[in-house]
Amino acid sequence: MEGYFYIKDYRVFNPNFLRDTFDYMGLHCKIEEHIDRIDKQYPLNKTQKKAGVLTLKEKLNAFIDRVEFIRHCDLFSKHAIANNFVVMGQEVRGVHWDLSALRLYLALTCIDIFRNIDNQSDYFQTVFTQMPDDLKKYTKLNLKLIMPDGKAGDPKAMGLFFYNIRNNYTHAGKRFHVVRSATAVQSQESLSGTKNKKEQYVLFVNKNCDLVDYVLRIAIVEAKRRFQWL
Repeated sequence: MEGYFYIKDYRVFNPNFLRDTFDYMGLHCKIEEHIDRIDKQYPLNKTQKKAGVLTLKEKLNAFIDRVEFIRHCDLFSKHAIANNFVVMGQEVRGVHWDLSALRLYLALTCIDIFRNIDNQSDYFQTVFTQMPDDLKKYTKLNLKLIMPDGKAGDPKAMGLFFYNIRNNYTHAGKRFHVVRSATAVQSQESLSGTKNKKEQYVLFVNKNCDLVDYVLRIAIVEAKRRFQWL
């Protein structure tokens, strides 16, 4: 168009995709050929291509980029705190709380990047039910979900609870907060349940339990499952 300047085909990409995948997922093997081989085992059909569905390799790329962004948000939060909440001359007091909720939300979205069933709620419940033994042990030691009837929630209820945290942020802007590296057990309420019935649940979080790190560990397990690294 005459009189207009525009940029053609500007794309953001991760130049260190393979190195970041190797580092963030704690791998100890050659990965490039393995990623390509697994990706080719799950080709997209014509309908998926028209719908813009990502290939498995593209999903892994999106996953790694999101994990890196979560870490960058943490760096900015720490920088703001260290500088008494003044960044480039601007007062940003409270940004660490904003970024804390955002980081947890982004970590939860990392889980469903690799979702392979239609129902998102069911997928979260399955993921939390199928956690490896080390994460099950960590969950039992550090997290306790109390349901409206006063009983402790099982892994399936825990998955539904975290799914609702994700959706509450997406659709209602409701943020879930706990203090990272707190020196005491914390409790935080949030609505959870099915689409047509939401009730108040309470999550108890043990001291020094980092929820973002916990959720990312679960998400990394799912990524490893899809690429047969477990």
